[in-house]
Amino acid sequence: MGDEKETELLLQTGTATCRRWRGRRTVESRSTPTLGVTSPRATLGDMALSHTPHLPVDIQRLADDYFDLMHHQDMTVFDRVFHPDSVLYGVVDGELNIRPCAVYREAMMARQSPAELGNPRRDSILAFDQISPTLALLKMQLEMFGGVMQDYLNLSSLDGQWWVVAKMWEKVGESAP
Repeated sequence: MGDEKETELLLQTGTATCRRWRGRRTVESRSTPTLGVTSPRATLGDMALSHTPHLPVDIQRLADDYFDLMHHQDMTVFDRVFHPDSVLYGVVDGELNIRPCAVYREAMMARQSPAELGNPRRDSILAFDQISPTLALLKMQLEMFGGVMQDYLNLSSLDGQWWVVAKMWEKVGESAP
């Protein structure tokens, strides 16, 4: 890289790579969240990246609320997590599926929750990147309705609160028995 001020530290943690530039941490996950430190270059401070990346408290709270919402479908929690103007994106049968927040909220209210159906709760944060004081990205994995889902959540801090402003989702596999 040549610039002494900009150093790169790579940390291999199973299938995740942690890069730190000027104190900013980005976690990039390439598949499953099997996290065991494998690089001799890792420092003790970086090993704190165990199963869940270290998140600021307010973003961790949003992530916890998101997982609670997806499992229990409590609409009070929905209104804390998704900004009213947020949009969800996915590809279904080869077609781009775009859902405004209100449409997604109605669909969620009309179905039984994974908790009601007896689905086990398995969820994890696969990646986190805080781009600025007001923008961040979370990559989440959860199981619901027999599938393993991965979601990219674009977050914005507005009026002192973190919100999901956009979500991209994809079913990446089947739930374990």
